[in-house]
Amino acid sequence: HFLKEKIKDKIGDGSRLGCAVEYISEDIPLGTCGCLSLIPKNLYKDKILVINGDILTDLKFEELISFHDEKKSDCTFFGRVTGHYVPYGVLQISENGTLIEIKEKPTIEYTISTGVYVFSRKLVNRIPQGTKFDVPEVISLAKEGFRIMCHKSNANWLDVGTHADYSKAEQ
Repeated sequence: HFLKEKIKDKIGDGSRLGCAVEYISEDIPLGTCGCLSLIPKNLYKDKILVINGDILTDLKFEELISFHDEKKSDCTFFGRVTGHYVPYGVLQISENGTLIEIKEKPTIEYTISTGVYVFSRKLVNRIPQGTKFDVPEVISLAKEGFRIMCHKSNANWLDVGTHADYSKAEQ
C-alpha cells in the first residue's frame, strides 16, 4: 500500500532478480493478514512466507520453513530473542509488600515478533475476504484449533521503519 509505485518501479516483474513478481492492491488497508485473502490461490501451494517491508534480517528462511513443516504449524512467527539492560536494582515484591529478591542491573530478555511469518493455506483460507485482519487476530485462531508456533532465533534483525533505524542500517 505505502509507496507501492516506487516498489513496482524498482522491482518490476522480478525477471531482473531471477523471480516472478505479481502485485496485489488493496482498496482499503486490510492489515498484515487481511491482505493475504486477496492472493489468488494458484500463486502458492500449501504455505506462504510473509515479510514486513521495513525489516532487514539474515534469518535463514529455509530454517523457518522447516520448523513450520516439522511442527505441522498453521502459522509460524520468527521470534527474535533480545533484551534490555536495566541500570538499576530490580525488586521483586509480594502483594503484601514483602521484598522477595533484588536483581542487580539485570538484562531482561524476551522474544519479540519480527514481522516474518509462514502461513498455511488452511489458515489463509480462514481470513475473512476483504476485511481488516492483523497479526494479533491470527493468535485468536488458536482457539479454533489452528496451530500457531514461534521459531526463536538470534538471527540479525533490524526494523528500518524510522529514519534513525534506517540510518543505522546504512552503516
